Amino acid sequence: MSEISVRSAKRPDEPELCDTSRLEMFSDGAFAIIITLLVLEIHRPNAAQGALVKDLLDEWPSYLAYAVASIYVGIIWLNHRARLTNTRLV
Repeated sequence: MSEISVRSAKRPDEPELCDTSRLEMFSDGAFAIIITLLVLEIHRPNAAQGALVKDLLDEWPSYLAYAVASIYVGIIWLNHRARLTNTRLV
């Protein structure tokens, strides 16, 4: 069914629908903010001279948690993008 026939068949009280580009940009920004907030939880160690590597290795749970959370948010983002790709109008 073409877009012209869909628009002519709608009722006069229905709102005008638009494409998904604005929703895609908004959701991309929201996901970028979420990833940025995850980075803020990683703290820089106050290491003495020559002890930086040891202190960084002691913080491995924080880095692992960031990696897992980033992958999780990335999967949600990819699923969201795939869903919006199949959507024509919002």
